[in-house]
Amino acid sequence: MTRFKISLVILLLLLLLSTGSVIAVRYTGNTVLDAVEQLAALEEPDVAQCETVEAVWEKAEPWLLLTVRRDKIMEISNCVYRLKPLLESDCDEFTSELKTLQSNLEYLIQEDGLSFRMLL
Repeated sequence: MTRFKISLVILLLLLLLSTGSVIAVRYTGNTVLDAVEQLAALEEPDVAQCETVEAVWEKAEPWLLLTVRRDKIMEISNCVYRLKPLLESDCDEFTSELKTLQSNLEYLIQEDGLSFRMLL
């Protein structure tokens, strides 16, 4: 009976950890995505808004590194840190980089932040 209880506790602990990681990915991903969408909604984006997106990303990145593959994080990180130089150089690629960042974040939230409906 003791082994059964220990097994049940371990199983519940794993379930809580996996649920917590899904919630963390969705929450932090949506936080960054909101900041990026605010930047995209501006008609004349400025450097301060890019720095705000960078600051939000720097807060979210450590939490995402716990559960998401590093290559996905690096793609998003490269996009985030490329925004400011593209805006400063008044490059036409700024809009496409912003769209790429949005799609990468949406993919991250959908794929790594699985909904519970998919599990049932």
